[in-house]
Amino acid sequence: MTVVWTFEPDEGVEDQSTGTFSQGIQMGTKISNQEKGRYKINFSKTPWEMTWVMNKSGLQRYSIFEFRDNFHMKVLTKDRKKPKNWRDGEIMLYEYR
Repeated sequence: MTVVWTFEPDEGVEDQSTGTFSQGIQMGTKISNQEKGRYKINFSKTPWEMTWVMNKSGLQRYSIFEFRDNFHMKVLTKDRKKPKNWRDGEIMLYEYR
């Protein structure tokens, strides 16, 4: 099982800091349980901060993230409040494919 995140930046936003977002579960070649929403990234300090809101459920999550290398991203995410540090939430490691 793989969690799939897809980001589509808003047209005309050079730093790609806002746009549409989707999250789904991939088993084999099919992506299911896909939810769509919007994201906003603050690149002004590190770790970078991202807020995303799902359209259908209204779920809002806050994340801090950093790139480990060209193919891996470390993400700490939390609902309701922005994480204070790397120990304040759920940590995931994502791989670009």
